[in-house]
Amino acid sequence: MKNNDKISIIIPVYNSENTLERCLNSVISQDYTNIEILIVDDGSTDKSCEIIKAYQQKDPRIKAFFQQNAGPNAARKKGVDAATGDWIVFVDSDDSIDKSLCSTLLTKAVETRSDIVGCSMRVIDMFSGNEEIRCADDETYTGHEASLSVISTDDFWVYNRISSFLGYIFPANTIKRIFSKIDLNIILSEDTINTLLIDWDADKVTYIPDPLYTAYFHRTSLTHSHDRDFFKSEKHLYNYGMIEMRKRNMPDASFKQLEYLIMLNMMIACYSDAFGHLDGLYPFNGVHTGSRVVVYGAGEFGYELVRYIIQSEKYTLVGCLDKKAPLIKEQDFVCKVSLAEKIKEMSYDYVVVAVTKPKVRKSIIDNLHALQVPNDKIRDIDVSKINYKYLPGFFNSLR
Repeated sequence: MKNNDKISIIIPVYNSENTLERCLNSVISQDYTNIEILIVDDGSTDKSCEIIKAYQQKDPRIKAFFQQNAGPNAARKKGVDAATGDWIVFVDSDDSIDKSLCSTLLTKAVETRSDIVGCSMRVIDMFSGNEEIRCADDETYTGHEASLSVISTDDFWVYNRISSFLGYIFPANTIKRIFSKIDLNIILSEDTINTLLIDWDADKVTYIPDPLYTAYFHRTSLTHSHDRDFFKSEKHLYNYGMIEMRKRNMPDASFKQLEYLIMLNMMIACYSDAFGHLDGLYPFNGVHTGSRVVVYGAGEFGYELVRYIIQSEKYTLVGCLDKKAPLIKEQDFVCKVSLAEKIKEMSYDYVVVAVTKPKVRKSIIDNLHALQVPNDKIRDIDVSKINYKYLPGFFNSLR
């Protein structure tokens, strides 16, 4: 491990013409120069290929690969297989990195003799304009400690760590080993499950509080992000996670993290397939068939829930509420979304809080109380229901 080790920066690209130049400018401007930049275009149909070729002419450190669309996993794998560096850094083509990301993470790895170093992430919501720093702390942990602390299993849903490939520097041999086994059929949370495995395999993992990675959240029409077979993907995620965790003799707490991850994914991406067989509205207590329901929350979970309620005809959708209602176009959601004050004009049996983050759920419930909604008509997520027994039988077969 040396301060002059070579770093391979891998950038999967798919139809990123509007953000790609910002991303590439941040990468080629790194103050650490012993880098190679591997850009993998995953079958883009916009001007991304032209932009990549133009930058390739500017900077000899850039290696470009072009393939038919096979998904971000396959694109990353192409870059990983071609990487010749000692370390690997992943950057998404929507995002940008601070000019000192590579030098800072590598220096910290050398100083602490850590296998993995991760930084904080600045997340900019291009939909609302809000900015959030998702902080890593300033500590070094054993790999087992780091792995067991990624997803909180005391509540639902809390990430304690950045759970993606982004904002980290990894040893190349570790990433190559993981990507030699990765299931390319997984199209949701492949980075999170592998974070759990990579951390577990490490001796030391260090986090620093500097927000050296900036992620830009672009809200596109939810109807476009829910047209893939995520349910099938979750079966592959379950299989892959169970097998790899058992190989490592990982404890029950690790399996609980996987369970929470899969249950979240089912709620935000394939609700009907996962919970459509149930008599009640999952995961809320007492909301039975025939209930008149108001859904509070117009994010991914709210979208899935509203779509299910309408399509199943088991319940009556009275309305959907969200504090960002004025920004939400009706064509980008399943129905019209209103501000919370609209609840005063509605006749309903229950208001269900369709948000996964505990702090946000609490603020919504406080808001409903302020609007004089009776407490017995408010239904929060019942955390005790967040387990495999509510899913079709396949998800209990390997455990």
